[in-house]
Amino acid sequence: MGISFWGSCYELTPTLVSTLVLLTGISSVLAFFGLRGLAVAKPHRAL
Repeated sequence: MGISFWGSCYELTPTLVSTLVLLTGISSVLAFFGLRGLAVAKPHRAL
């Protein structure tokens, strides 16, 4: 029980980590372009 549980966790960990990294990268890119779009749309409020 315990060995198979940890084995499955060890096999699933790379997939979960890669998925988290992918989601973090996508959200950061979307936030970056969203802020840039707001800055372009409102030049007087640009950072």
